[in-house]
Amino acid sequence: MTTERSGPVRGGRALLATVLAAVVLGLGAWWSIPGPDPAADAPPDPDSLAIARSQLEQGAAELAWETLAARLRPDAEAHWLISRAALQRLDRPTAEAALAEARSLGFVDDPMRTEPAPHVGSARCVSCHAEIGHDQRSSHHALTFADRSELGQLPLPDGPIADPEVPAVRHSFRREGDQILVETEVEGERFAMVLSHLMGSGHHGTTPVGIDPLGNVVELRLSYYAGGVGWDLTTGHAPRPGLPSEFLGRTLPAHEQESCLSCHTTRVEPADAPARLTVVEGGIGCERCHGPGGNHVAAVAAGFSEPAIARPRLASADQVIYLCGDCHRSSDTGPLEASSSPLLVRFQATTFVRSACYTRSPAPAAFDCVSCHNPHRDVETDPAHYETVCLSCHSGGRPADPPAESAGPIPSVARTLCPIEPTGGCVSCHMPPRESSMRNTTFTDHHIRVQRDLPPAGPGTPDRQADRADE
Repeated sequence: MTTERSGPVRGGRALLATVLAAVVLGLGAWWSIPGPDPAADAPPDPDSLAIARSQLEQGAAELAWETLAARLRPDAEAHWLISRAALQRLDRPTAEAALAEARSLGFVDDPMRTEPAPHVGSARCVSCHAEIGHDQRSSHHALTFADRSELGQLPLPDGPIADPEVPAVRHSFRREGDQILVETEVEGERFAMVLSHLMGSGHHGTTPVGIDPLGNVVELRLSYYAGGVGWDLTTGHAPRPGLPSEFLGRTLPAHEQESCLSCHTTRVEPADAPARLTVVEGGIGCERCHGPGGNHVAAVAAGFSEPAIARPRLASADQVIYLCGDCHRSSDTGPLEASSSPLLVRFQATTFVRSACYTRSPAPAAFDCVSCHNPHRDVETDPAHYETVCLSCHSGGRPADPPAESAGPIPSVARTLCPIEPTGGCVSCHMPPRESSMRNTTFTDHHIRVQRDLPPAGPGTPDRQADRADE
């Protein structure tokens, strides 16, 4: 939506001094600042808010302050942004006064609001949040990207290997100094690239990405899969490509690079080279879920009344699922497959919301991803961990205490008992592992339900949980 800008305000410096005084006195005087009188029904100018937000994201608090001071009709959001500009200047009294004024004008606190702040990096977060930071930085989330300096972790074959779909095509890997070169031979033609980074934590697999001689970013046709599988076709690649060069890999356009990196890194920036991005922080780190931490660091230093950072711990169930769904939700906007479909089972946030456990739980129950999963650690592999959550509702007596890592107590919203096995085996029956469209990989079906296409697993039946693959 385009909104007409207000005209320029003369005497900006004098106006800024007036605004400063008004802010310190409680900001009520802002409305009586002399100057051009806009029409009473003129909407607030959103452009200056966007400009000020961008300036704050760059840590340019002084520029943001001047941008906001030039607004003719300050509203709740403008006052909130003034509080952030003052916070970055470590001016606590002004920041507190501006925040109070924003709230008086109807500004609603949202624990998931992204702060207009510079990034500080996960290492800065760990300096204060040591225990959580240590857990998170050793988790699969944090290991979803490896740059050129970490390519040594990739197991290379001893010699050329046959293409998994067209054996006459051969792929060769070799190290040259700190580089890894990949060469593919197709009917006498050779295609090559230099690896630049790896995608994937290695828990399921790792996909190499590189640069070809023309400067294109190429996703290698082969990925290295866990579980003893080794090198096999990368998911999404055609068994028989249309062009010989595509036996080396698939060129990634800019929008696909951005899509991939958004779920394998914390922060990227545009690079000088066309269709390429610079990874500032690889892997899923603190600021991927909590947002930029610059204002939080300033708030702690100034003793500000709020932490000034997104807090998923206080978010609603819908907000948590939306956050996790940034990466764990299908991007397909067309008709969705059945929950057990290999195309959909890997997208947990898409299928989880179909569960009656989610749709019938009242808001205070906050039944969401973190009810079972600690986002700072790898998923638990002991079925008893999950069954404790199930039995906190589906039991005949007092609800059991949920796991310590969950967001909070889960109210007893149901007394439905399982007629097959009322005291255990919940996950193996209602959330079994399913084959995925991702090669050589199974995922847990997160649509919690009676799985009518599978044989019942009651007492005396082998527990399907034994074959369960971790998410």
